[in-house]
Amino acid sequence: MTSKQEAIGKRAIPVYLDLGISGLAVASATCFTNPIDVCKTRLQLQAQVQGQKPLGIVSMSTSILRNEGMSALTKGLAPSVARGLLYGGLRLGLYAPTKRTLVALQSSVPQQQRQAEQGLGLKIIAGSMSGCLAAAITNPTELLKTRLQVGT
Repeated sequence: MTSKQEAIGKRAIPVYLDLGISGLAVASATCFTNPIDVCKTRLQLQAQVQGQKPLGIVSMSTSILRNEGMSALTKGLAPSVARGLLYGGLRLGLYAPTKRTLVALQSSVPQQQRQAEQGLGLKIIAGSMSGCLAAAITNPTELLKTRLQVGT
């Protein structure tokens, strides 16, 4: 039995609840980190432009605020939140079902050996699979976010 099942009275948390809570957590954090992400993206773009003296994060933030105003630090927020909801929800929410499916696929393996194989390797594979799926699905929102942040 997992610690999640023990924590809620030995009932499994529904997948949709896991997806929703994970997505909301990542989306909420995104709202606070988006201004830093805007500055980071602009710094990366600036590094590619030749002939400009590189700015630091504080100078870049000050420059954005002075030249474009506070609203410039929220550029790309909508796709960032959408990505956070999807990516966070899928990556974290699909981990447990993916792990259960991988265990079920081992049905031809004897029970004792199956329990022994549910260690770190299975967790890495389940995490990689759920993370790859989430990244593939949310890649377009990442591109849109970056384009909005740099103003192209």
